[in-house]
Amino acid sequence: MNDSPPLPLNTRSAIVLIALLQGLLLYIATQADTTWPFDSITGQLCWNAAVLLVPGAIVLAATRLNDRRLWAHAAVGLLGVLALSGWIGWNLQGAPGLAEGPLVTPFALSMAVGFFVLLPWWQYRLASGHWRATYTALFEHAWQNALTLALAVAFTGLTWLLLSLWALLFMLVDIRFFRDLFQQGAFIALATGTLMGFGILIGRTQQRAVQVTRQVLFAVCKGLLPLLAFIAVLFVCSLPFTGLEPLWKTRSAAALLLSIVALLVVFTNAVYQQDSDVTPYPAWLRRLVDASLLALPVYAGLALY
Repeated sequence: MNDSPPLPLNTRSAIVLIALLQGLLLYIATQADTTWPFDSITGQLCWNAAVLLVPGAIVLAATRLNDRRLWAHAAVGLLGVLALSGWIGWNLQGAPGLAEGPLVTPFALSMAVGFFVLLPWWQYRLASGHWRATYTALFEHAWQNALTLALAVAFTGLTWLLLSLWALLFMLVDIRFFRDLFQQGAFIALATGTLMGFGILIGRTQQRAVQVTRQVLFAVCKGLLPLLAFIAVLFVCSLPFTGLEPLWKTRSAAALLLSIVALLVVFTNAVYQQDSDVTPYPAWLRRLVDASLLALPVYAGLALY
C-alpha cells in the first residue's frame, strides 16, 4: 500500500475539533435527559447514533475539508442513521413494558458493524471518485480504520491512567483539586473526546507504523487460525453426541457463538488477504480452515435460533 498524501493542517485540526465536539454533544445528552429530544428513547437513539457515527466517519475519511462529496455523503449518512434510529425508537415506544436494553444493544452493535463495513467504500469513493472499489483497496481501508480506532482507544486509556496517577500523586499531599476536576462529567466528556481525536490523528498520520503493527497482527492471526479452526470444527462435530439442550440451558450461548463467527471471519480475512498463488498453509491445514468456514452457518443458525 502506498502512503497517502500528508493531511493538510486544517484537516488535522478539524479531526481533533470534531472529536471534541462529539464529547460535548454526548455530555449535553446526559445532562438534558428530561428535555426534548432526550426525554424519549427515540430522541436518545437518534442523537447518540448521529453524534457517534457520522462525525466518526468524517474524522476517519476526511482528507480535504473543501471536498463537497465529503459533506454530501455525510448528509446522506446522517439521514440514514436518523431514519434507522427513529424506526427502532418508534418500535420501542409502541410496546409498553418492553425492556429497552436487550433491543438497544443489538441495534448499537448492528449500526457499528454497518458503519465499519460501509466506511471503506466511502473512503474509496472520496479517493477515486467512483464506487467500483477493488477488494485490495477495501481491505487496506478496513484494516487501517480498525487499527486507527484501536490506537485511539489505547492512547485515550493510557492518558487517563496518567491523569489518574496525577490525581493520586497530589492526593498524597492532600491536594484534592485535580481529583475533583478529573471526576467532573464535563471534563471527562471533553477530555475523552479530545484524546480520541488526537489518537485518530496519530493513526492517520503515522501510517507506516500502523502498517508495521498490522503485519505483526497478521502473523499472529496466521499462527492462531488453525487452532481456532480446529476448535470450531471440533465443537460442531461434538453436537450430535451432546445434543442442543445444554446450549438452551445456558440462555447466553448466542454471544459466544457469534464471537467464534467474528473471530473466524477476522482471522481468515487477515491470513487470506487477497488472491495469490502463494498458499499460507499446507493442504491438510487448508482443508481444516475450509471446514471451519463451512461450519459458520451452523454457528450463525444456532445463535439466531
